[in-house]
Amino acid sequence: MKVFVLTSLALVVASAHVPAVAQTLVAAATPIPGGSNQAKALEGGLGKWLFNGHYRLKMISVGDATPAELTAGDMTSDNGNGKKVLMLHFDMKLGGTFGDDVVAITLTDGDDNSVSLPSSYINPNPTPTVTQGAGWHCKAYAVVPADFKVAKIVMTFPTDPHHGGFRIPVK
Repeated sequence: MKVFVLTSLALVVASAHVPAVAQTLVAAATPIPGGSNQAKALEGGLGKWLFNGHYRLKMISVGDATPAELTAGDMTSDNGNGKKVLMLHFDMKLGGTFGDDVVAITLTDGDDNSVSLPSSYINPNPTPTVTQGAGWHCKAYAVVPADFKVAKIVMTFPTDPHHGGFRIPVK
């Protein structure tokens, strides 16, 4: 028995010479995984440069904030309240001709629970206005439940609907 997956009309025409009793057609999964409103985003791991046509991003690290980072960010650990502070370090470069976009970051755990960072916890935000090709280092603070383990970082640019964001799985 032969199994054909229809991906185009050309496949139907090309397989027309096969006897009908030998054909079994399997339809593609519907709907496509990810949902109808999933954010358009490039995916890549920690330490990899990604380019969405406007910005280049390299997520360097995500982990518990050090005491020095807490002090510098005017934050407290919040451990007494069942929360902890995570610190994200990432580099960005302007690949387009103009920056000045707002950055939005959401962290998800393995169960797809999510925590969105307030824009004031992302520095710099909005992105700086720099010459094309110039880059900058960024840091962001996230207050999360004490048992939260980051599985994915999603970064979008709400003020730039023409370019997708970035999706970084964390292992």
